[in-house]
Amino acid sequence: MSNADEIRWRQRLANFSNALAQLSAACHQPDYTDLERSGLVQT
Repeated sequence: MSNADEIRWRQRLANFSNALAQLSAACHQPDYTDLERSGLVQT
């Protein structure tokens, strides 16, 4: 694996981790309407 590939892989992992953290935080808010809850998964 080249250095550029390794850097890109680390960036993808960091982006995925950030997205997962945001989704987890959003899922723990109890005051969403059904419509908002549906859109949460699609975002």
